[in-house]
Amino acid sequence: MKHFFIFLVLLGLSACQWGSKPLPQLNELPEFQLVDQSSRLFSKKDLKGKVWGVNFIFTSCAGTCPLLTERMKKVQQDLKTRAQPEELQHIGILSFSVDPERDTPEVLADYAKRYELDLQQWKLITGSVEDIQKTVVHGFKIAMGKVPRNDETKETSPAEFYDVVHGEKFLIVDDKGWIRGYYDANEAGMITFTRDLIALAKKDQ
Repeated sequence: MKHFFIFLVLLGLSACQWGSKPLPQLNELPEFQLVDQSSRLFSKKDLKGKVWGVNFIFTSCAGTCPLLTERMKKVQQDLKTRAQPEELQHIGILSFSVDPERDTPEVLADYAKRYELDLQQWKLITGSVEDIQKTVVHGFKIAMGKVPRNDETKETSPAEFYDVVHGEKFLIVDDKGWIRGYYDANEAGMITFTRDLIALAKKDQ
């Protein structure tokens, strides 16, 4: 009887796995044309052929952005150990700057070097303020905005007089430009995020 019960439990787990629902299509990204850390153009058509893990940062951030970058680095490391080679080659990583006035491609390249990011799989994206706002706010549905600093020593350029606020969710985007999931930037969220990236890459091969 005990063995029969264990068999039923395992059968139930297998049924749950076999019957798992596909990730929903939440929103289609608009057409966009931005640039990466090497000043190469990156547009919606460049999403083709891969599933993308996405987050939002800015390089002068002293708060959560370094943590978001480190968590994406951990995801990238986990992908290399958990995904099959044919799955891994169908997964990319994108970090969009929400401070394009200061985050030029050169600044993003320095940021990538500082955090020792593996740019074989990972791109850092910037562009004009208008294009970034259109893509991030209207496309990804992620909030971003500038708030003035309470700093009395305004001795540098006006670009230094503000901080940036933005959404901290991680997203998955498929190779057709559809958002397939939003994930909290905590340990549980990152586990699910990594699992879903692999599952979608496996499905889309």
